[in-house]
Amino acid sequence: MIDTSPAVPTVPAPTAPAPTVTPQVEPHTKASVSEREAATMAEWAREDVAKGKLTPEQAAKIFDDLGTPIDQRVTPAETRSDEQKLLDAHFPPATPDEFVIRYGVAGQELPMTPES
Repeated sequence: MIDTSPAVPTVPAPTAPAPTVTPQVEPHTKASVSEREAATMAEWAREDVAKGKLTPEQAAKIFDDLGTPIDQRVTPAETRSDEQKLLDAHFPPATPDEFVIRYGVAGQELPMTPES
């Protein structure tokens, strides 16, 4: 007897794709900053102090965090023009008592309530 049934092609079983591994990125800590990066960031801090974007105290903290040597922490001592110095002399910084808002009659303490 002759087999007349159609030939069934053999299909390979589907294979599962290989799992993808996402690389884990470790957080960047200040301990892993290279000397070159630290020197660049210290230069940025010096420039920001010169532009008035940072106070000398903030820059000192940055220099401490970066481990910048004392001799490389030089920041410009005075960057204000003579006109700016004159304005500062005529209008000194405000004191905290100038920011107190008084409500009611002088000497009377009124409790403040939240808005409704």
